[in-house]
Amino acid sequence: MQLRATIMLIRAAEHCTKSPRPGLLSSIGASRARELPGLFGARGVDGRGALPMPEFIFVCGSAEALTSVERETVSPLARASNISIDEDYGLGEEHRLVGNVEAIGATVLICWPLSAIPLIARLVLRNEAFSVGWPEGRFDLIWSFVWDSDRGAYRFGERIQRISSDSGADPGTG
Repeated sequence: MQLRATIMLIRAAEHCTKSPRPGLLSSIGASRARELPGLFGARGVDGRGALPMPEFIFVCGSAEALTSVERETVSPLARASNISIDEDYGLGEEHRLVGNVEAIGATVLICWPLSAIPLIARLVLRNEAFSVGWPEGRFDLIWSFVWDSDRGAYRFGERIQRISSDSGADPGTG
């Protein structure tokens, strides 16, 4: 019997696009990152029950990046659950990433740049026609792909991460 992964996909939390902190999480993004651990495991802070605790966390790695908003987003979860962050895959390596994640056959969380999230979804679902888009201004979605053995395919789901400190401020100014 082939193991199948449960794959959860998020984008980096709100981050600054303007000086003095370009490339770092904004205050809202930092709050979202701090609250991320509460969505996983035995309890769920949003009243909807917890998501399964990831056994592996993957973020987009880049040799030239001095900071990674993806890494910054998942670091509180990684620390809280004692999971190392895998940064061995970069943009353009989504086929290799998905192939290796599926080979692991475990529960994983992938935090990736928005531009490639639809590609990852199409690869997991093996469906080039998958057309659900991730809205540009949304940082609070969690896409999940859970193996359905009856269908012999992944089932897609979407969840909203609610944070207690969401003030509605401009995420680019943080």
